[in-house]
Amino acid sequence: MRDPWIFGGILLLIGAPILLYGFLQADQLIRAQYHSHRDDWERDGRPAGFFFWPPGFRRRFPTVWLFRTPAWVCTSPECLARLRRYRLCALVWNIICISIMVMVAKYILAKKTPRLNFVVQHLLGLKEALIGCFVAMSFSWSVVEVFGD
Repeated sequence: MRDPWIFGGILLLIGAPILLYGFLQADQLIRAQYHSHRDDWERDGRPAGFFFWPPGFRRRFPTVWLFRTPAWVCTSPECLARLRRYRLCALVWNIICISIMVMVAKYILAKKTPRLNFVVQHLLGLKEALIGCFVAMSFSWSVVEVFGD
């Protein structure tokens, strides 16, 4: 592909609704934990969702749920299905981000530039974009404390 920007834009247009759907699934999990499993909610550090912020929340959504299934989720088939959908959305979103970054890197490396500094500057910018994408867009808000102790 000659211009990765068009294909990357298309991937983002596909990925944005998937990301939003994943956020909504995460919110429903937090809502269920808050209303039905309050002790577990407090033990998890009183997390909030992406759009659902219960009273008294202290931190963002626990990303550990991407890799570990909490015991309270197993008690409800609906919560278990929501957790699986959340995980699938996170996986698809990360695959889209990595694909875009690889396409942009290939495009930058394939360009014939007369100055090496120009390419090096773009590669350093790409490294920062990679770090920013993984930090900001892969549900890594679990360690952000909203209120202090």
